[in-house]
This record gives sequence, structure tokens and C-alpha cells, in this order.
Amino acid sequence: ADKLSDVYSYRPYFTYWASTVHILVLIITLATYGFAPVGVGNKVETSSIADVTGGSVIVEREIERNFWFGPTFTNLIHLGAKYGPCMRKDDRIFTEITRERGFERDMTACCVRTDSQICFQSTQSQCTQNFFRWLKWNGNSSVAFTGSTTFPVPTYSTPSLVSQANPATCINNGTSCFRTSGTVCGQDPTSCVRPASVAPREWPDDISRWPVCAEVDSVLNVTSTSCEVTGRPCCVGKQGVCTIATEAHCNYVNGFYHANRRLCSEVNCLEDICGLTSFLNRDTPDQFYRLWTSLCMHVGIIHLLLTLIVHMTIGRHIEKLIGWFRMGMIYVLSGIGGNLVSAVFVPYQAEVGPGAALFGLMATLIVDTIKERHLLERPLREVTKILSIVLLAVFFGFLPFIDNFAHIGGFVMGLFTSVLFVPYIGQSLVGVNEEGERYSREEKRWFRLYHLGSMIVAFLAIVAYFLLFFLLFYNVQPVCKNCSYVNCIPLTKTLCDDLAVDVSRRSCHVCNTTT
Repeated sequence: ADKLSDVYSYRPYFTYWASTVHILVLIITLATYGFAPVGVGNKVETSSIADVTGGSVIVEREIERNFWFGPTFTNLIHLGAKYGPCMRKDDRIFTEITRERGFERDMTACCVRTDSQICFQSTQSQCTQNFFRWLKWNGNSSVAFTGSTTFPVPTYSTPSLVSQANPATCINNGTSCFRTSGTVCGQDPTSCVRPASVAPREWPDDISRWPVCAEVDSVLNVTSTSCEVTGRPCCVGKQGVCTIATEAHCNYVNGFYHANRRLCSEVNCLEDICGLTSFLNRDTPDQFYRLWTSLCMHVGIIHLLLTLIVHMTIGRHIEKLIGWFRMGMIYVLSGIGGNLVSAVFVPYQAEVGPGAALFGLMATLIVDTIKERHLLERPLREVTKILSIVLLAVFFGFLPFIDNFAHIGGFVMGLFTSVLFVPYIGQSLVGVNEEGERYSREEKRWFRLYHLGSMIVAFLAIVAYFLLFFLLFYNVQPVCKNCSYVNCIPLTKTLCDDLAVDVSRRSCHVCNTTT
């Protein structure tokens, strides 16, 4: 390889630029979110916190730990880590979200204390506390909740509209249709002035589709709106599970509290967890740019130091041979290609780092060494050294936060891009064959054709690679139950806790613990 450096040498601008970006991003990350507790697995803490009933409850929370000396897993997602649910509409997650919205629509109502001072949205079983009443419309014109007291039920003036909204439960008396979905604490179609529930824009018999009331008629005394709402939507966990909780409770479990909303149906918890830019469509995550933003991030200081070592040794050496443009193309395409493979096989594991790009550089070294073996004294020894480094990096990939799927994908993409962007550097510059003899005119012609053919094949392979994995990621969405073991081997009971993401979300309207 030294002989090639003697033939031509570029300045490693890209390597220095990429290293600077990595350092600055980690500094900003730690300055914003600080360090997570050092260790493996999650630490459980409990505390007594004010709850929605006005009393207190023991709340449990999990504290994420990071042995790489960096931020928490959740913070990395918020900053741009590779995380499938933020990049596409995940069928499994949104099936659960749809189920939860239906559950909130059909099974929850406003739970009001008998003195009408405080209230919170809950199921009937969660409103069994003493001195509380569950106000639930049931389609009857005289009964508004299951309890000893009744109050008038708001009706629709257009029966067909309600029938379309909920034909199974809507009760039509010929002139109006009584509601079955609700009530909602702090919001009511009869007392809302803006937007008012009047024909032809009457609120549907589905509280999950109600607009947010911006102005309430203070004259009307509606029980569910005249009380102080003590529980608001709180988004917690890596998948953004919504709970109805007090602000103190939500802050304790490091959730996202929505002080101006009343129902989980009104908020987009997944968007809260993902951070960065808002989704263009509420139910369609579209942050595909995480495929490259995650390349600039690291799980901690140790991870960054390992990256800088590879940059200053392998990266700088390669860039001196091929220049900043070719280096940048190999680095970025390998990184994106590796992250895409990871997103297909382990979409629920958030991962960061330029590992895929670094594996692409190591693949470039192997390809170049094989091509230019006639210029090296011991080419087999050089290839063995590189493969040893690759195997060592794969070993690190079995630790939490490091992604072996990205490594494998980046290595494969590195093979393709190195053939496309750096074809036969040494032979094309020196102009000699493996025996040290200069090419004849006929040999040069075939050599150029071989160059062109290999570049075309490599280009087609890159296109096919991206088409295949984009199709798998966005359309097929395959399920691989045991793929997580490729990224983390549970040598201890808690070593891989940070990677355990349960797609089976749960509805939780009044929770005492984290999800």
C-alpha cells in the first residue's frame, strides 16, 4: 500500500471534516441531554407522586444506563438515531394505535369526583374510587352515566350524520340521535362555542375524532367541563405509549406532557418520541433522513474514540489514495446502505454511529489490496490484517448500541462502491501488469473494457441493493424474531435490556408505572 501512496497522494480533507462533525455532534448532544448513568441494563426507581385522584401513588420508572459514557437511548432517538417507527408507517405499531383509539372511544368517559371539583378520563373499572362518578353516555336520553345521578344527554339534530359515524350503537328516536361515545373531561359539544357542534358540522359520535374546543360557554353548567381536569395525555416509552397522568407523574417518568389536550387520541405520541421535524401526515412517520443523520451520532465518548482511531488510520490512508470525493461517496453510500439493512431486520432497535461507513472503508481496503496485489510484497498478509480488524469490529457489534446488521450491510456496499469509484488505481497509474511488464496496446484496450464492465456491474448492484432493501423496509416489513441476537448477545440478564422493544403496546389511561 505504501507504493501506491508514493505514486499519488491527496490531502484527507473529508476524513478531517467528518471527524470534526462527529466530535461537535457528541459535544452538543452531551451539553443538551447530559450523561446517562454508567452501567448495563436499566435501573428501576420508585417514588410517591401526586395522582389524578388528588391523592398520591407509588410510581415506578426505569432509568436507562449507558456504559459507553453517553446519553440515554431515548435521547438518541429524539436526536436522529436510526429507528424504524420514526421512518415509516409501521403496520404492527399502527394496528395497536388504532386499537387504542377505539378503546378510548368506546370504553372511557369522564370520572368526576362527587363534589364536581376534579375529574379525569378513565375506564369504568379505573373509576371505582370512593366519591367518584363515571359519566358515560349510553344512548339513552335520560341516563348520562352509571351512577345515582343523571343529567340531560346532548343530542344530534341530524340523525343520519350520527348513524354514519356509529351505526351499531346510535339510537335514533326519529328526530335526534343520542350519543354513546364519551363523555370527555373538559370538553363537551353542547358547551363548546368554538368550534360549535351545529349542522352541518356537528361533532361525530366518536370522541377520538372530536376537534379541540378552543372556547367554552361559561353560562352552561356541564358537569364534565366545570371540573378541574387533573389528568392529561402523557407520552412515555420508546414507542410513545399514551397514559392519562398528572404533570408531576409524567415528568417523573420522563414523558411528554400535553397540558392543553384531554385525550390520547388528540396527541401524536410517536412524533413526540421521534422529535426533529413533524410528520407531514399525522399517522405516517416520514423521517427517512435518519439513515444518514445517525451516521454523525455516537452512543458515547468511548464509541467516538474508536471512530476517530479508524478515521485517522484507515480513513486517512484511503483518502490519500482516492481523494475526498471518492472517499465521501464510499463513506456515505456504505453508511446509508448499512443502516438500511439494519432498519429492515431490526427496525425497533435504535442505533447510531458510522460503523457501516467504516466497514465500507475496510471493504475498500480489501478490494484495493486484491486489485493491486502485484505492487505489494505480501498481499495475503495485508488482507489477513484487514479481516482481523473486521472480525474485531463484529465482536464489538454484539454489545448494546452497536449494530452488526449495519456493519454487514456497510461492508457489502463498500465492496460495490469501491469497484465503482476506485477501479485499479495502481495498475492504471503505473501501467504495468502483474509480471511488471508494460501493457501492450491490445492489453490496454481490454483493460479499459474490463474497467468499464466492472463499473457497470457495480453500479447495477448498488441500484439493485437499494431497491431491494427499500422495498423490504417500506412495503414488505418482514418480521425477524431472533435477529436481535445478531446485535446483542445477552451474556447477562440485563445486558440487552435497552434493545428490548415490545411492539405489543398497551392501552393505559390511568397508570401507576411506566410502560
